[in-house]
Amino acid sequence: MSFKKIILYLTLLLCSNHLFGADITFTASASSTKVAVGEVFEVSFAVNGNLQRFGPPAFEGFQVVGGPNQSSSMTNINGATTVSMSLGYDLVALKEGVYTIPSAVAVVDGKQYRSNAIKITVVKGPPNGQGASRGAAVGAGSANPDASFDISKRLFIRAVSDKTNVYQGEQLAVTYKLYTNIDIVDNALDKLPDFNGFWSQEIKINTQSVDWTTEIFNGARYNVAVLKKVILLPERFGKLALDPLGMTFIVRQQVPSNDPMEQFFGGAVKDVKYKIKSLPISISVKPLPEKGKP
Repeated sequence: MSFKKIILYLTLLLCSNHLFGADITFTASASSTKVAVGEVFEVSFAVNGNLQRFGPPAFEGFQVVGGPNQSSSMTNINGATTVSMSLGYDLVALKEGVYTIPSAVAVVDGKQYRSNAIKITVVKGPPNGQGASRGAAVGAGSANPDASFDISKRLFIRAVSDKTNVYQGEQLAVTYKLYTNIDIVDNALDKLPDFNGFWSQEIKINTQSVDWTTEIFNGARYNVAVLKKVILLPERFGKLALDPLGMTFIVRQQVPSNDPMEQFFGGAVKDVKYKIKSLPISISVKPLPEKGKP
């Protein structure tokens, strides 16, 4: 366990001696109560007291793909200190239907509390997985013993072209985008794409400060960043291929732990090296028509 976690634990214990006059609330909420099959969403449990034990509910009908993600805060008003804590789980809906996530159990200052239940409606969604769309990423990382933790569906690169059928000399734009909903510890560039058969001009982007946006792709929510943008002009006709952009990432994965202290502070983690690359894009280039040809 990290020194930081030990300090936080001792702080919570010390603050519990100054808690008084606050009504304990223990609530459950979902980022969305209507989701598609394969879509990632979050269920959070929040309590405004000294949380001593926590028992998550059974997530029947869903697959846990992340969590518990823990955050805490402390406030002091007129000498009264209040500790608030939140624990979140990333879930994926497995099949259509209406499901009820039952109450979680929390022990606060020696008393047991139950959260509210949450009803989730799951509707039909598009096929999940990065291979369902042109230009999505493929992975070749370390084998993962946890089948519920499929990195390839949580971290990938897509190459997106605004045109796939052009004339020789006609301009097209290609953007390489990173999609993730997992903790990234580090990354390194392995290979830039080759643009054989094209004249290319890179569009400068700010590499010092990544501009993250949110996007729904194949029914799941991702944080998205643009890695590279380029303008291309095909120099010959025929079938031309845009080679992949490859990167190596270190991602942080939750792992089971029997240590009560580890469980209290969000569980144990391990760092996993994972290599990904975008799929090649095929561009069909037609020759210029003879009429009007320079």
